[in-house]
Amino acid sequence: MVSDGGIDIFFNHKQPIESFVMGFCKKFVQFPIGKEFDYIGIRFLLSAFTHLFGVDAKTLSNQSQELNKILPNFSECINSEIKFADSFENITKILNEKIIEFSTTQDIHYDSCFLDFLNLISQKHGYLDTEKELLQL
Repeated sequence: MVSDGGIDIFFNHKQPIESFVMGFCKKFVQFPIGKEFDYIGIRFLLSAFTHLFGVDAKTLSNQSQELNKILPNFSECINSEIKFADSFENITKILNEKIIEFSTTQDIHYDSCFLDFLNLISQKHGYLDTEKELLQL
């Protein structure tokens, strides 16, 4: 498994109790996950993870930690609600509902400059000339 940016929550589909969070890494980080790969992951922008879960991204930098030590409620949701027989679509629905639930309980302070940049990146489908296009904002 390779983590290359952002903050990731990932778990073993066959054994959801094996859930982890990996912080932003400044350099290439690789770690073993066994012979079979059946993991499901969620990638968060650094700021989004912090706003959504109230966790300081610095505490996660350059490391992987058990999710139950960082977000015990979210870890419990993954462990109790996701079953191996579930389709990817159903798992996506469960995770989306749980993330939306978390977002309604957080007191989020929005940074309009950041959101303007994020909106532009989204409109450009992730492809933009940062030296030219970000200066327009």
